This record gives sequence, C-alpha cells and structure tokens, in this order.
Amino acid sequence: MATDKRKSDCCYPSWLKGGEVDSRALKREAEICFRLIKSEVVSKQKEGLGNLHDLITLSWSLEDTRLARDAADLICDLTRTSNTLERMLSLAVSSDEKESKEDEDLRLKSLTAIEQIMVAENRQYIANHHLFPSLVSFASLSTSLERMRCGTGIYENLFKVSPPVSLQLIESGGLQTVMLCCRENDSSVIQHCAAALANCALYGSPKVHREMLSKSADHWLFPLAFSRDSAVKYYALIAICLLAADQELLPLVKRSGTLELVIPFLRLQDPLEFPKTCPNHAHGRTASWLERVTPLLTCSSEEAQSLAAFHFAMEACIKQKQNRLKVSYLIFYFSFFLCTLLSF
Repeated sequence: MATDKRKSDCCYPSWLKGGEVDSRALKREAEICFRLIKSEVVSKQKEGLGNLHDLITLSWSLEDTRLARDAADLICDLTRTSNTLERMLSLAVSSDEKESKEDEDLRLKSLTAIEQIMVAENRQYIANHHLFPSLVSFASLSTSLERMRCGTGIYENLFKVSPPVSLQLIESGGLQTVMLCCRENDSSVIQHCAAALANCALYGSPKVHREMLSKSADHWLFPLAFSRDSAVKYYALIAICLLAADQELLPLVKRSGTLELVIPFLRLQDPLEFPKTCPNHAHGRTASWLERVTPLLTCSSEEAQSLAAFHFAMEACIKQKQNRLKVSYLIFYFSFFLCTLLSF
C-alpha cells in the first residue's frame, strides 16, 4: 500500500490543483529544498539537492506541456532569485585536491540538480558567474561514468548560451571533451553528446561552425547518425545540416559522409509518428529553436532544406495534438508549401 501511495503522490503532486499549478504550494515545497541546500551539514545539503532534483524532474515530466513549463519555470526562477543557484555552484566546484568520497557525491548531486534547472536565464547567470571557468573544468573531468553524464549534460546546456560562450567552451577543451565522450556506450552520455553538438551548431555563429569543422566534429556526427536511439540520430542530422547551410563550409561538411544520410533517413519517417519514438521532440520545440532552424529552408543544401521541412511538418502535428490549432495551421501550410516546392 505504501508503494501505491508513493506512486499516486508522484503522479498527482500536491501543488497541482484543479488542473493548474498552485504557485504558493510549489514555492513552499521548493523553499524546503533551498533551506536544506543552504545548510552547513553535508547530509542535509545532499537531501536538499536530491529533493530539488526530484521536484524539477517531476515538473518537467508532466504530460501537459503548459503545466510542465509553468511549474519548471517557477522552480528555476526561484532557485536563482533565492541565491540557491549561487550556493549550488559553490558546492559543485571544489579546489580541494584531496577530495573525499563524500565531497565527490555532494558535487555530483549539485551538478545533477544544476543540469535540470538550466533554463535560459539560469544558463546566462552561470555563464556570467565567477565560478563559470571552474564549472567548465569540472565538467571536462571524465574520471567516472557519473561525472561524464553530469559533464556532458552541462555542456549540452551551456552551448545554448551564445556564440562567444560557445567559443570560450571550445577554447577550453569543452568540444573536445564532448567528442571524446561520443565513444562511450552509455545511452545518457551519448544523448548529451549528440544534443551538445546540435546545440553548438544551432546556437553558434559561422566562426563557431568553422571551429567545429577544424576540430573534426562532423566526423563524430557520422557514427551518431547510425545510433539506434532516434533522438541521437536526429540530433546528429540536425547538426550536420546546420553546418551544411553555410555555402562556404559545404565542401568541408560533405567530407564525413554524414550529410548523405539525411535523405534516406527522411524517406523512412512519418512526421506524425516520429515524435512518438523521439521523446526529446515529443512536446515540440520553442519559438527560439524553430527560428534558428528556419534559415535551413532557404539554404543551398537540399538535405538541409528537406530536414527543415520535415521538422516543421512534425511541429505542426505536435501543435495540433496540443490543440494549439492556430499555430498548427500556420506551420502546416507553411510546411506543405515548402515540401511541395522542394518535391519532398
């Protein structure tokens, strides 16, 4: 019975009332976590970090995307404005060369929780923080599988901040770390790596793209494009198409052979069914994300055009399922016109 009750509580959090997020109730629950994290007792810090991780994970996992976003955004904002994120960063970064097992566990819990709250405002806060270089250095340490999962997850998010930050990460060895972790067999690590490379291309500038090619990132996308994981495969193809959209870089992009995999992949996909096999895209993408994909529709690469048209068709299907009909129709007709134009 106790197990059933825990499952019920997990499915129906106390801060969801009448189909809406009870902001006061959620804030109270978050503040309990914050007080524990700010404690000077390590066991309480760990408890608070674990509880905060569970709370934000539950929020992101809500089936209703609007409720999920409302709840998660509130927690993420509170974590930053209450100075808890500041505390978490200090716990995640250590200057002690003789780190104990307990210290390592605390830092991993801090990083794992930070990874889950890296919305745009928090990513920018972290990038501007004086501990940012130390956090990047810690993320590059691949001494254990747990560290690799945390580190690649952090990089996945930091590559979204801005082109200058992406260049800083590349110069500090972050891109190299991500590419080396592509050799691992752990599904979580591989997903983070594929998403990190896609984000680096998506949010990066032409200079960032040139740096990616100079580091042979396109060659690492080739094995990722053969992954059995739909999300990994799709991220790899998005990344290569974003690089191919630059006419000057196209000859270099073609050398890895990854671009040639795009059309065969799309011929086997249905924009209505694909989100069901790719949880990362199941709820659709933000306007900012879609805005960055839009230039692919008018670039000179047929592969990039086709992938972008497919993605917008998929977005239209998702928005229709969410009853966001106005958005769905706009995307659908836009995509239909482009698909016809491109003979896709």
